Amino acid sequence: VWVDPPDQLCDLTATIRLGQRARGLGLPVMLDFHYADSWADPGQQPTPARWRAASGTALEDSVRNWTRAALRTLRANGVVPEAVQIGNEVTNGFLWPDGRLESGSHAEWARFAGLMRAAADGVRAGAPRARVLVHIDRGGDAEGVKRWFRRLDAFGVRYDDIALSWYPWWHGGPHRLERTLRTCEDSLRRDVWIVETAYPWTVEWFDSTHKVLGAGTALGTDHPASPGGQRRFLDELLVRAARSKRVRGVFWSEPADRSAPRRGSAWENCALFDATGRMLPAAGVMRRPEPH
Repeated sequence: VWVDPPDQLCDLTATIRLGQRARGLGLPVMLDFHYADSWADPGQQPTPARWRAASGTALEDSVRNWTRAALRTLRANGVVPEAVQIGNEVTNGFLWPDGRLESGSHAEWARFAGLMRAAADGVRAGAPRARVLVHIDRGGDAEGVKRWFRRLDAFGVRYDDIALSWYPWWHGGPHRLERTLRTCEDSLRRDVWIVETAYPWTVEWFDSTHKVLGAGTALGTDHPASPGGQRRFLDELLVRAARSKRVRGVFWSEPADRSAPRRGSAWENCALFDATGRMLPAAGVMRRPEPH
């Protein structure tokens, strides 16, 4: 969910509609607060327009109050999430410039941690039973994950679980992910959610939009970019995740992001549906019960 998206995409109203559809299908819900008006990731964490004049404790109050109000509105509409991410891939902080982690100084971490505490407080006030997740993008960097979360813990941020992104072409192969999962279990003693992963079923393009993955991309695994290769990638991922008793879930991003009339897609060759909208074999793997 975004704060004030200019086209209402992923605003609170749209999130309520999606959440109600999920509940109607008997599905659990995980909510991802980006704390931005559009996409937030390690390279961009823009403060929402309504909060740009705020800083310090005023910005913390804005985050806390908005988080609490959003979750109470969701609850009033029958959508109480089981888990809530406080920020999206906050490896370099969020709500820039106030919450940016650039030099790694104590002062930067103190400001960032204050905002994270405010977000966590808002979740606990608005959805007391939800798991609070902190999400970074280092699924293949065991030592980096350990250093980052130990630093966060030193500032007293109260959260429940670790959330990771893992794309093998950016973060390294499956063995690196498995090492990170062991680190989260053994050194950090936290449960883990793999909240972003994907793999291509083709490297062909079906519109003129620039693609994240092209024919020359090194994919980071032995699986080909084919429907069968995509399924085997997910099979292997779920087996490796099952070796850790603390992995709570695996999420594909973004399974339905395929080209449509008047809308191109940069991610269509990583979706779980082909260019005609037919479901691919990997989608059937996602429908299985959890392996443990």
